[in-house]
Amino acid sequence: MSKKRALVFGNNNYARGVQLSCCIQNARDIGAKLKTIGFEVDLDCDPSYARMTQTIIDFQEKIEHNDLVVFFFSGHGVGWKGQAYLIATDDKCIMEKPAMCEHHAVSVQKTLESMMA
Repeated sequence: MSKKRALVFGNNNYARGVQLSCCIQNARDIGAKLKTIGFEVDLDCDPSYARMTQTIIDFQEKIEHNDLVVFFFSGHGVGWKGQAYLIATDDKCIMEKPAMCEHHAVSVQKTLESMMA
């Protein structure tokens, strides 16, 4: 039987760069609303790159054929060479060297492709 599953991230407290003030609350609000309409919600706030990557992998392993999946991120992101990347809170290089996003940020396209697979 198919399920409704959601993975939700909210990042406010970055090691460097501009701190954000509403992203964690945005993630909590979205997560709560999704729960009211029957979604199982995995919520993670202010994860490091390693934890964010592991949370995505763990979530992907739960996805079954015909599940309805929502992926939500509120925080800093960057575009590089036609790709979108999500920045984890422990980032110390992407703001100054965007080319590093390929190695130190989460690729939106790759994440969505692997969820769809």
